[in-house]
Amino acid sequence: MAPPVVTSPEVTESGFGSLTASGLGTSDRERWTQRIASAAVTVQNADLDSDWDGRLAVVIATDSADFAVRTGTPADTASAVTACSGSSSVIVVNPVVLGSGDEWLTSTLVHEGVHVATGSACVAPGKGIGWANEGLAESVAADADPATASRNRTLVLAYLAEHGVPSVLPERLDTLTDYALAQLAVDELIDHLGERSDAFLRRAIHDAEAVTPAEREKVRGWYVAALRQLDS
Repeated sequence: MAPPVVTSPEVTESGFGSLTASGLGTSDRERWTQRIASAAVTVQNADLDSDWDGRLAVVIATDSADFAVRTGTPADTASAVTACSGSSSVIVVNPVVLGSGDEWLTSTLVHEGVHVATGSACVAPGKGIGWANEGLAESVAADADPATASRNRTLVLAYLAEHGVPSVLPERLDTLTDYALAQLAVDELIDHLGERSDAFLRRAIHDAEAVTPAEREKVRGWYVAALRQLDS
C-alpha cells in the first residue's frame, strides 16, 4: 500500500497578513485572503488602544489533532483560537468550520483579530480579566456583524429567562452565552467611560491588578443595571 500523500502548507501573503493552509484550491484561498483583509480593516477601524501593525497571521489547522497541538485547546470546544507565538499572535482556525458561511467566518476572524491587536494571547494565564478580554473581542465583532449582534442579544435574553439577573460580572468564559454577557459588560463600560474606556480595557486585559475594586464595582453596577432593563 502506498503511503498517504502529505501536502506541505502553502503560505499566501497579502497587505493585511498571511494565510498558511494546505489543500486549498485557488478560489478558496482567495476567499480566505479576502476574509483576512475584511477582518483586519474592521479591527483597524475599531481604533483599539494598541501598537498592532494591522496584519493578521492565520493558520488553518490540517486536522483536529493539529488544532489541539497548535492551540492547547480541544478541537470540539473552539472554532478558532489566537495563540501566542514568540512575541506575536497567530489565529489558528479549526478545520471543522471551513464549510461555514462567509459572514460567520469573517466575524470569527474579527473576534480573534481583536485578540491579536490587543496582544491578549501573549498575556500570562490569569494575569488579565477574562470578561474584558473576550467582551471587547465580541463587542467589535457584533458591531461589525448584525447577525453576531442579534445572536448575542438572543443568548442574553435566554439566559435571563432561565437564570434571572446575576449579581456579578461574568466569571467563566466557556460558552457563547458567556461571551454574549461579557460583551454586554464591555459595551456598558464603553458607553459610560467613552474615550477613557481604552485605558481601562488595556489595563484589564494586560494587568488585572491594575484595575481597582472600585472600578470593578462601577462596571458591575452598569452591567447589572443593563441586564435588569433587558429583563423588565
